[in-house]
Amino acid sequence: MLGSLAKALTTLFMLTGFVQQVKAVNVNNPKTAAQYVSPEDYGAAGDGIKDDTRAIQSMFSSATLKKLKVVIPAKTYKITRTISIVPPAGSNEFRLDVEANGDNVFLYGGSTGACLRIVGLRFSTWKGVKIKLLNAPNIVGIDLDTDGTAHSTSNINFTTCHVSLGKGIGQRGWRIGAVSSGGADISIINWNNCSVYGNYGKVINGQIGWHNEGPNSLNNVLNTCFGAYLDKFFSNTSTDTKNTGNGAFYFYGTGTSHNNLEFEISNAQTYLINGGRFELGKHMLVVHNGNVAPAIIFRSIEISNYNPAETSDLMNGCLFFLDMPCSLKIDGCNIGNQTPYTEKMIRAFGGGEGKAIGTIIIDGGSIAALKNKFYQVNLNKTKWSVYLRGVGRLVKGVRSDMMDDKAGMVQK
Repeated sequence: MLGSLAKALTTLFMLTGFVQQVKAVNVNNPKTAAQYVSPEDYGAAGDGIKDDTRAIQSMFSSATLKKLKVVIPAKTYKITRTISIVPPAGSNEFRLDVEANGDNVFLYGGSTGACLRIVGLRFSTWKGVKIKLLNAPNIVGIDLDTDGTAHSTSNINFTTCHVSLGKGIGQRGWRIGAVSSGGADISIINWNNCSVYGNYGKVINGQIGWHNEGPNSLNNVLNTCFGAYLDKFFSNTSTDTKNTGNGAFYFYGTGTSHNNLEFEISNAQTYLINGGRFELGKHMLVVHNGNVAPAIIFRSIEISNYNPAETSDLMNGCLFFLDMPCSLKIDGCNIGNQTPYTEKMIRAFGGGEGKAIGTIIIDGGSIAALKNKFYQVNLNKTKWSVYLRGVGRLVKGVRSDMMDDKAGMVQK
């Protein structure tokens, strides 16, 4: 009897030890289960002082080749040259998931290019990646592109990623499609809770949050993203006039603060800005004359405490400036608490030389009372059709039922 009990206890202790060993493998050595790589595996110091460029490049190259996940701990990695994240030899596209934890930072002090240049990435998720640019002009946080006619970049989720710009003129948080052509596309990119910040208190010329230069950028979405202290929150007007961005972008729950211009659009297709709050800026929209007339919808957004900039050009003192016969709809929006406009809230020229008709539709919502009519159209050969329905007036925070001609705000 005692012998049987001893044997049973021995077996129990052996099983308990086995369970503890299994737990040790899964908890204390997760690489055996998760199959990931980290910068320290390749000799990165992560102290923000030592140059970790070679280690970071080796990590990404190895991860793409071996199909491993990248995990980045809460450290600062100094990078001095562009990290290329491209398909392995013999492949057109690849998958790579990245998870960055805590206050991780890629500190980019390169003199040209981007901190991270990504080509051919597909069906991947990146979480928590943070980039800080130093002060060289025209450098970029993350450059999403193709290789001319190959290596489509698509189906990527960027979640809680952040780019902080330095003091360099022309810096950009995200650059999209600078090299791409019609043979490959940059599509179905989702930015979720991502942000780009410029310099607090002083906006620097040419700094852009999201810059789309791809001629084949399709169905890309910003969800609850934010940009502050930028020259432009979003632009698809390229520095290379041959490669102006073309495609559809959608913005849901966007927020901005202290930007010179929120949206700069030309040669585009469809843009939907749905929900969100824009505050303390200067201009909301500029549409430049281009080849393809965009359709732009602002729906259920709040624009507050804007002070349209005094300029010497045609944009002088207006929120929405249209220099192309496009379609603009302002649907159920609240536009209030503005510094008095020196000109009109909406100013439409349209560079169509009389060959096209522009359309402005304002449906519902409310607009702060102005001394003058709140839009100005038909300023050159291009004809604009303007439609108003159910637009309310804001006077001292109170909305009246309809805008009326007695207020001097509606142009017949």
